[in-house]
Amino acid sequence: MDFTRIFKRRKGVVGVVFIAAGILWNMVNEIGNVQTAWSMLTWVRQHDIPIWLPPTVVLVVGFLLVLVALREAKPGELPQHRPIVIPDSYGRTSEHPTAEGLSVRNPGYTALDVHVPSVMVGQSMYMLTFHGRLAQLSERSNLRFLQTSLRHPAESELHGSHLVKIMEMANVESLTFAILYRDLESRWYASDCKIKRNSQGQLVISLRGQRLIPTPQIDQ
Repeated sequence: MDFTRIFKRRKGVVGVVFIAAGILWNMVNEIGNVQTAWSMLTWVRQHDIPIWLPPTVVLVVGFLLVLVALREAKPGELPQHRPIVIPDSYGRTSEHPTAEGLSVRNPGYTALDVHVPSVMVGQSMYMLTFHGRLAQLSERSNLRFLQTSLRHPAESELHGSHLVKIMEMANVESLTFAILYRDLESRWYASDCKIKRNSQGQLVISLRGQRLIPTPQIDQ
């Protein structure tokens, strides 16, 4: 559990404050000859309340609030305000008429270090490789392009347009891959995507979901 998440919730902050207040109150109770202690306990004694009761109640309330905050701050919970990088299409664009690749966009908050790790095409030994990294992708960035190619340990590198042929050769109907990126607070996300080969031999791309991930190791 990432305990820093509780501070992103009001209940967690209030709970921590209550716990701190309860601890301090107990400390003050132990130092009854200090004038500060007497001033804090005057009201309590005037109302014949057991001297241990107020700090204990404060501590209990504080711990309950923190527990509620921890329960709400579930691991992997997606922030409300976040980037959402999604695939738009796979193929050529008017700006890149000779290259094949992945077009992406971001209707959410600013995304940084957008990149896609390579993925194996079935048992073909070909790796679908996404070249480059987008330093920043915002809602106003429109479509951005990541060129692809197919790399093989013993064969020449192929143009990205050969992906359909390689999928057919490997008897692969679909590929899954992830677009990785981080937000301005350095939380990392993965947009899980799928490229599917339809009956007409065309590639259809779709978004399967989004999730939080640990900081990935990025090749320089």
